[in-house]
Amino acid sequence: MFMDPPKRYAAFISYSHSADGEFAPALQRGLQRLAKPWNHRRALEVFRDQTGLAVSLELWPSICAPLDGSRWFVLLASPEAARSDWVGKEIERWVATKGPRNILPVLTEGAWVWDAETNDFDRDASTAVHPSLYGIFRSEPLYLDMRWAKNEHQLTLRNARFRDRVATLAAPMHGITKDELEGDDVREQRRTQRLKRGAVSSLTILLVLAVMASLIAIQQYRNAIRQRDQAIFNQLIVQADRLRDTDPSLAGQLDLVAYRMTATSDLYTQLLSTENTPLSTPLTDHTGRVNSVTFSPDGRTMASASSDKTIRLWNVADSARPVRLGQPLTGYAGEVFSIAFSSNGRILASGGGDGTLRLWDVADPSHPAPLSRTLVSQTALVSSVMFSPNGRILAATDLGSKFIGLWDVTDPTHPMLLGQGLTDGNTQFDSLAFSPDGRTLAGGGSSATLRGLCKTLIIPSRGLVRGH
Repeated sequence: MFMDPPKRYAAFISYSHSADGEFAPALQRGLQRLAKPWNHRRALEVFRDQTGLAVSLELWPSICAPLDGSRWFVLLASPEAARSDWVGKEIERWVATKGPRNILPVLTEGAWVWDAETNDFDRDASTAVHPSLYGIFRSEPLYLDMRWAKNEHQLTLRNARFRDRVATLAAPMHGITKDELEGDDVREQRRTQRLKRGAVSSLTILLVLAVMASLIAIQQYRNAIRQRDQAIFNQLIVQADRLRDTDPSLAGQLDLVAYRMTATSDLYTQLLSTENTPLSTPLTDHTGRVNSVTFSPDGRTMASASSDKTIRLWNVADSARPVRLGQPLTGYAGEVFSIAFSSNGRILASGGGDGTLRLWDVADPSHPAPLSRTLVSQTALVSSVMFSPNGRILAATDLGSKFIGLWDVTDPTHPMLLGQGLTDGNTQFDSLAFSPDGRTLAGGGSSATLRGLCKTLIIPSRGLVRGH
């Protein structure tokens, strides 16, 4: 099993948490940031137990590893530290493995007194000296007096006094003089400022370029929209001029669309000149009121029913020029009130004021023909007819009878009346509608109610309809 080598630190800070719990982090940050190159995370790697230790079952081995891997021992001396067993163990470990060299004392509280006669600390007067330090120095060690820092609240490198003391402590760690360190720090700060200004300038230039690119893109988009609209406008004008003689209605509509896009004086004059031109195509073949119109499922054929007792078919594939198909469908003794195409468009059902219901073969709408015998309703007026979606059931209303008649038109040449009709005993039905699946039939009438009459239609091959 291979172990990672211990991390190398520039310094190890030994201190009492109760005495220097706030000062120690400030000193660590100062050492790490002073003269920090712009491309480095820290100027120095400084170990402090609360930032460098991971969770471990054995605390002392975890402390020994960074202690052994450090080049300098920074001792924050105070009366509390002088009484600390942990601080004593750290001093003893350092002295045992590296000797008293590279110990940097920082006095934070209490007294640090050297007795020149004994060439050792004055054990009575020195309240901040740990007993482990007695007798290990050959001469008086130089210490850094930071007792004044207890009353300071801004212990950062912006504090000139604190910065000066940090530089004094950091210089031997960097291996240069204090003046050289401060010069390096100034140069690094200037370099960092230049880099920041350069970065800001670069970002500003990039932002300006991005804004300019966006403005250019927006302008190009707007130009493309204008060109597209102009092309559509020109196409509308050309198409309107082409149709003006043959289809003035459509030409006028195209002029109107173009004018709404661009209101030119020429288009305004053109619209005024066509003001009285009808924008629709009237079909005037009926001689009486048109009671009902319907389109075939494919939308190519339209049927119209009129009070002139006829039904007419129209080819509306070109809605601008509808064409009448064949001869009118006749045979009614009264007005034709309702018409409906089957789902396949091959059958047309019609109901009239004479109480009859008829089926027409319109597979060829140019040559329509009656399909079966005339179906007679129970009253004098069939007001509405409707095919089920599958085309097998035809429903018809009889005004006045309060019944809806149902016919099996599976064989349209032999339609069969199914049952006695549907009724609620009260409503005079005049409108019908099948649901898309054909399982529900709704009817409305003069009782001002809307009822779903037949939830399910069960159609035997030769039987009657049962309503559920």
